[in-house]
Amino acid sequence: CSIFLNPQDSHYRPLAGCIVNHEDLKKWNNYLDYRGFLVGDTLRLIPGDMEAVTSDDYDFSKRLLPGDCEKISRGRIFSEPVDIVMFLPLMIDMNSRLNAGHLSGPVTTAPSNNEFANDSIQVVQAISQNPARFQGTSENFIHFYEGSILAIQKLQSEGIKVRLTVVDTEKRSQQISSLISSGKFNDADLVIGPIYPEHQKVVADFSQRMQIPMVSPLSSSDEHLKNNPWTFQVNPPRRMVDRITAEYIFKEYGHDNIILIKGGTQSDEVESELRRLASVRDNGYDESRFSLKTVDNKRSGIGGLTGSLSTEGRNVIVLTSGNEAEVSVAVSNIHTLAGKYNIVLVGSNRFTQFESINQEYFHDGQLEFLAPYWPDYSNSMTREFVIEFRENFKTEPNQYSMQGYDVTYFFAKAIANYGDDFSKCMNLNRGDLVQGNYFFVPQSGGGFINEGLNVVSYTRDYRVVKKKDLKQ
Repeated sequence: CSIFLNPQDSHYRPLAGCIVNHEDLKKWNNYLDYRGFLVGDTLRLIPGDMEAVTSDDYDFSKRLLPGDCEKISRGRIFSEPVDIVMFLPLMIDMNSRLNAGHLSGPVTTAPSNNEFANDSIQVVQAISQNPARFQGTSENFIHFYEGSILAIQKLQSEGIKVRLTVVDTEKRSQQISSLISSGKFNDADLVIGPIYPEHQKVVADFSQRMQIPMVSPLSSSDEHLKNNPWTFQVNPPRRMVDRITAEYIFKEYGHDNIILIKGGTQSDEVESELRRLASVRDNGYDESRFSLKTVDNKRSGIGGLTGSLSTEGRNVIVLTSGNEAEVSVAVSNIHTLAGKYNIVLVGSNRFTQFESINQEYFHDGQLEFLAPYWPDYSNSMTREFVIEFRENFKTEPNQYSMQGYDVTYFFAKAIANYGDDFSKCMNLNRGDLVQGNYFFVPQSGGGFINEGLNVVSYTRDYRVVKKKDLKQ
């Protein structure tokens, strides 16, 4: 028994009418250990030999079977450098004017303490070292660039040459269009950026036309990336994070007392997905045992929340609002009740950006959220990166520095190792990242989105830890 996946099939549709759990699917189809379904895959739904399946619409000679990626990697020789074009709003001219009185000595483009630096790094505009002030948020993107430089040094130490061209976009779409039209980047192996969604369309169109992979490293918007098989989105859209959050809640806390707080601006995706999961008959759950209550925070306040809590078991409070005022009131109420009840608050990584909320309240409520990247300082790779960044740039790295490293290292290494087949094999190279947990899944309309999320937990003893890697 097997099913051939067509382009219109969704993640769930191929299994309709078949009672097969996910663990058995992975056991009988071992390629699911390192990637999701792909168009043209054959799913074995019972134990035994794989049946031969033919289709006029798919060339099976192009399929990669388990073990093929390793063969491809062993057979490749690193000769030509991986040619990367990076679009970043560095605001170099403005930053230079802001810091005219602070600059001394020559302007430097990058650290050059490795043997390949002179012939493998090309920068369109130089970046001033240690400016005192920055235009807007441009300091973060300079950090991103600096992180990418450390990734290139790491790649070069492994024998992989990289040619990096950095374009200062200065938030101007016209400049990007002009450079794309010039043909200067037609032979690139990889495009990273632009950062902002409003600048991505012209580059995404170029990427699809020239069949050059394009990575969106920071934005969660996929407005200009849909239906493009050459795009890779690192920060997944909110709707996808909500869906995976619901799956996590259902699997981790499905037998606990789940309370969904509503306030007017919450996402309905989590609730609808939880109810859908509870209604699926073959998931091993008894729907009658699944407890999902809703509390209107505006109407009933702390009294309504208290009435929904259980004194005997664990209470999982789900809060999906992105409104700081609503979250502040709800978190304050949870703080008041946390001493009397066993509470876990499942929320959003946006909560940590809300300055009006006392961070201690997150620990009281044992906040958990899903994030596509989170620095784990117990990881030796993360600690080594911090030390190296300090030595090279005389400042502390931030999450942008780490993201620049991870994006550059992950994709450049995948292209060097697997060439044209890198999109089918790249999830095998998930290690050696500083804060990322990349696991790219092909989308039905085209393109890839990272579903490798971490569960971040605020503990009662005032630690913030990575609780779980959802793709391990």
